[in-house]
Amino acid sequence: FLHYASRDIGFAYQAHHGNNFDEFRHLVFSAEDADDAHELTHLLANEQIGRHHQGLFDEGVATHLGQEVAQHTGWQGRSCDSWARSGIEHGDLPPLSSIAASSAFYAPPWTPKGGVLLYAAGCSFVAFLIERYGAAHLRELLHDLTCENQDDGGAVAARFEAVFGTSLESADKTWRAKLGARKV
Repeated sequence: FLHYASRDIGFAYQAHHGNNFDEFRHLVFSAEDADDAHELTHLLANEQIGRHHQGLFDEGVATHLGQEVAQHTGWQGRSCDSWARSGIEHGDLPPLSSIAASSAFYAPPWTPKGGVLLYAAGCSFVAFLIERYGAAHLRELLHDLTCENQDDGGAVAARFEAVFGTSLESADKTWRAKLGARKV
């Protein structure tokens, strides 16, 4: 884990705009104190699961456990549920099945508004899954997602259903209802 004094210094060493990692998630850098727990959570999850992940569930775990639980800061100063509820109400949050594959989660155009919302939605959904089904089920899902299948939305949805006993679409609808979001 590397913590740089500034993003500019981090970019100079990592040649990447944003927090970075090697393909096996052995190295993560952060240039902002507020990101440290989030990035360290990625490393710890990789260590516990035994493989690197990307996308909705990976960022959801890092944001929920690293920021909401460990730091009590939520995401960008607001609770993840609040972000997700607002995104649903304004029609900005797509169905989770459409962003379950890592390539869809990070797909351009990657805007600060969209990125903030997707990380918060992942955080809120992960918290919902842990509360409703337990952490062991989430851990099993993360273990079952591999570099070969995490970029295939159909494969992610199939693994989700096998682990949780419900479809991703059904869990998404239940989560949205639990949030009490109303379309504006």
